[in-house]
Amino acid sequence: MEKEIDSKKIIVLKPLHSKEEVSAIANKKKTGLFGNVFSRPKEDEVEVTNIELFYETYWLLGGHYHGDYFRKNVYDVNTDYNVTEVIIGKGTFPVTSKSGTWDKFKKSIKVGEKENKLKIPVEEHVLLDVEEEIALNAAGKEIEFKYKIKPENLENFPEDILKQNESNIRKSTINEEEAITNLVEILKQEKDEDVRMIKEKISINKLQEVFIPIFEARCLDSNNKVAVLRIDPYDLKVL
Repeated sequence: MEKEIDSKKIIVLKPLHSKEEVSAIANKKKTGLFGNVFSRPKEDEVEVTNIELFYETYWLLGGHYHGDYFRKNVYDVNTDYNVTEVIIGKGTFPVTSKSGTWDKFKKSIKVGEKENKLKIPVEEHVLLDVEEEIALNAAGKEIEFKYKIKPENLENFPEDILKQNESNIRKSTINEEEAITNLVEILKQEKDEDVRMIKEKISINKLQEVFIPIFEARCLDSNNKVAVLRIDPYDLKVL
């Protein structure tokens, strides 16, 4: 199979809300991390001890599949009730009836019905073109990607940002090759085993490793129990 793969592009998204705004959300939501629905600690019994920014890796991929192949099939064709066989070219194809016995079938059939079946084995020439885009989260699971890849949302120097935050980067559990394989399997689709392939080509025209900022607030209650609050810096929602 022929493959064309564009070079990988690294993208780092900016946090759209400040650490101060995230802190306000963390202090509002912190008590929900402890106790249960019937008993929560008081607000002054839980402290937000630290807020840290992490970057989590997503894969965005898009591509095109072209397949040119032959596959075997059998066509079912209705014939008139009084047809016993059909000749196509040099081939003779017997006609079957529901009863299996022509005389009984002929006597019982109603005029105008077409209950005879002709089975014609063929080889179909198929041209298949498929385009698809997928997003994979840090665990390699296909997801709905909610973030907007717009110039105003992107860091101008992504490599520098990643280097400065090297210890806070959470890489994907799958590498580039595995991410591409995920897309290829979707693009190829399921085909019959008995095919005669003429040409097969995969073009990966979108290969982006995207780093999403996530704030994590470390919270401590009066019993020294620690819990972490994950906050999305785009919509300030708790994850």
